[in-house]
Amino acid sequence: MRGQVVGLVFLLLGVASTPVAAADVDLEYRLRAAFLVNFVRFVSWESAQFTSPASAIELCIPEADPVAPALEELVRDKRIDAHPLTVRRLKRGARWDGCHLAYTGAAPSQQSAAVFRALGQRPVLTVHESAEALPGGVIRLFLEDRKLRFEVNTAAVDQGPLKLSSQLMSLAVLVRVEAPQ
Repeated sequence: MRGQVVGLVFLLLGVASTPVAAADVDLEYRLRAAFLVNFVRFVSWESAQFTSPASAIELCIPEADPVAPALEELVRDKRIDAHPLTVRRLKRGARWDGCHLAYTGAAPSQQSAAVFRALGQRPVLTVHESAEALPGGVIRLFLEDRKLRFEVNTAAVDQGPLKLSSQLMSLAVLVRVEAPQ
């Protein structure tokens, strides 16, 4: 297991340092998909979050998000422990119940924030690409110097039921965003 974690850390580091060329949009979507899958590998969910020991880990994404095809291809026949990975595309206004990862992509900040508020304190890894860190958003993906990077909202982690591995936290830019009172 330790070797697997070390390998994943190096994979995530390699992906994080890969420049995203403006002309290769497909590569950019595949990189985003790889980040999402690797984020899931570094999260601990309690067994109560699954209906059975072999229940799927649901990666939820807006129906029309351009990352969806790359994510579907990447998770095909993949498992984390005994859990198969599945992608569920959601129509606008759909409920995000049953998701283990909620990726709102580049949706406007207010839309992402509304999804995160609706999820409340459920054990869902929330990922977005808004211009700024959002209350309730655990991870924000962003481009910096043509490289895909991510930051972790430590306030959301501290207030939520998820546990993120120290390896993931060590690779992230850490920010603290307090939820509105």
